[in-house]
Amino acid sequence: MKHSLTIATGLLAAAVLLPRTIQAQHPVSVPEMYTGSFGQSANSLPLGRTKGFIQYYIEGAHIGLRSPLVTQIGWRRATSQTSSPAVTMMLEIIIGPTTATFSTLNKVFASNFNGTPTTFLGLKGVNFPAYTSATTDPDVPGVWIRGDRPYIHTIGSSIIIQVDNQTSATAGTQTGWLCDSIPSTSGLVRTSDASCGGTLSTSYVNNAVTLGVTGAKPQLPIVYLLGLHLAAPIDFGSIFGPNCTAVVLPDITIGTAADASGSHSFSFPLAAPTTDTLVVHFQAIHFHPTGNNIVTTNATHLSLGSAGMCNYLYNWTTFTTTAQYGPYTTNRGPVHLLR
Repeated sequence: MKHSLTIATGLLAAAVLLPRTIQAQHPVSVPEMYTGSFGQSANSLPLGRTKGFIQYYIEGAHIGLRSPLVTQIGWRRATSQTSSPAVTMMLEIIIGPTTATFSTLNKVFASNFNGTPTTFLGLKGVNFPAYTSATTDPDVPGVWIRGDRPYIHTIGSSIIIQVDNQTSATAGTQTGWLCDSIPSTSGLVRTSDASCGGTLSTSYVNNAVTLGVTGAKPQLPIVYLLGLHLAAPIDFGSIFGPNCTAVVLPDITIGTAADASGSHSFSFPLAAPTTDTLVVHFQAIHFHPTGNNIVTTNATHLSLGSAGMCNYLYNWTTFTTTAQYGPYTTNRGPVHLLR
């Protein structure tokens, strides 16, 4: 029995490396933690004001771009927004690398760019359509904004995304256009990518991570995938069955076996950093409970730490070259969608 489990576990792990067809990909979500899932908080900028100027800082490890070329950008409507009116917003978007860190951002906006940034979108009207229902698809922004020129990213570097909103001459509320944003709380878990087999659950309590799988084939292998980054969703359908996708780029694989009920769980210690944010992604592959094909669970994403990932500084009612508010000591900002 032990020998057969070892062989089956090896087959499961090897399955991750087999060639497959690519399924429809999520757009790149920045920070990467919220790929395919909502941040579930809300920010007024960049779209929820009639006038505003803001710089967003994103630390390089949390950008997750697989290609250096960015031609479009967008922001999700917050999940709290049940309706949004059609509006034309006057926007300028500038993107560039930075050597500043989360804690060394300068209140003088221009000082935070390293070299000459890219004027991704010159100041112009951008038409946003009306919505009459709540946002349900995390892959869809309020509108995709195509840049006048692409931004070419140096993979691994931190960036500044600067948005100048000049929709009106005076600052006020743009009703219905709050953006989906990240909470600053540590120990957050988000779920993405539907399972085609069992279910993976993840929790974080008292500096320990607990992973559990239900709905696997009893007493046959389960392989947990643990990774610091995501791969493009990879379709397992051509080999194992429809709608099975692998999204975690594994740094660690852990092989074990389901119990007689098709379940398994385990815990391991993992302390949250105090001046940084660690994001770990999880998924599992296993045998289908009623067949012999290999299937995947949903993916889960754990964020530990409340600083170091994202920051912002902005002008709210007073507009000069120096920020009226920020930067902050905890993670803040909307989820940016790039493609």
